[in-house]
Amino acid sequence: MISRVYSTNLKGGVQADLTARTLIVGPSAAGKSAIVQALELAAGLGASDVQGRATVRAVGRLSQLTADGGPPDVEIVGPPPKRLPYREVADALAAGPLAALCHLAGLEPPHRGGEARERAERIAIARTVQDEWFRAHGEDPAWLRWYAAEWAKAGKAAEREAKAHKREAAQLFAEAKPKIKALMATAARYVPADLGQFVIATGTSRKPRCDLGLLRDGRLRVALSGAEWTICVTAVALARADDSSLTVPVDRAMDVDLLHRWLAAMTTAPGQIIVTAIDEPKRVAGWSVQDLASERQG
Repeated sequence: MISRVYSTNLKGGVQADLTARTLIVGPSAAGKSAIVQALELAAGLGASDVQGRATVRAVGRLSQLTADGGPPDVEIVGPPPKRLPYREVADALAAGPLAALCHLAGLEPPHRGGEARERAERIAIARTVQDEWFRAHGEDPAWLRWYAAEWAKAGKAAEREAKAHKREAAQLFAEAKPKIKALMATAARYVPADLGQFVIATGTSRKPRCDLGLLRDGRLRVALSGAEWTICVTAVALARADDSSLTVPVDRAMDVDLLHRWLAAMTTAPGQIIVTAIDEPKRVAGWSVQDLASERQG
């Protein structure tokens, strides 16, 4: 666990004392994201949200975070985290349903070369050229007729490839089903009960899907608010975390009552958790609070 993080040049300086459960509160520009980025850099995994970029590892880009234009100088007290599960889960979900499913279930993602589809697309361009030539010259040269035949063969190969991918996806979803069910049961512990039952909706009926949602009053919602999405992604991250993990959810606008219930739900989760917010809720047992605004005034 990291008990302290310190930097002299990251965004004008960072200093924070941390516990296993830390809530960092403060207004905009108080330094919350600087602390998060310092912790990410301490883990050796780059920094997130650097001028709109999701993740930055290049030293040249990271110098944009420092006052002197040099590389960030970050020091920590305690062992660095081996994993940042929130980022892992968020990146997997952004990569598409099949990648998300394989990541959440711990399965090897399939190789999707797409060679036949790409060949069909290239030949389709040549087919367009053939049509334009025919309209312009009233003739169909042999080499263009050859392209037309090749396009037909490539189209059939692409169809076979797509069907093979669909069968492979169906097999993966079937293999993942019990693992996703177990993951969902664990993750549900870290979601406030009043939001609804946490669900990971998967399937391949029309097209592959792997959605996080909340079931309430018999209705499943996957179009979640920003706060609900962050809570659900964090729940999955904590279900996959261990004692060497550092979970840092993205900062979302959240009313203090919901924030209080969310912190209470995460109290027993594994690893270290750092949450940032603008307003401080009622205190939750097991959580320390670092108020950046009061530190500035002091």
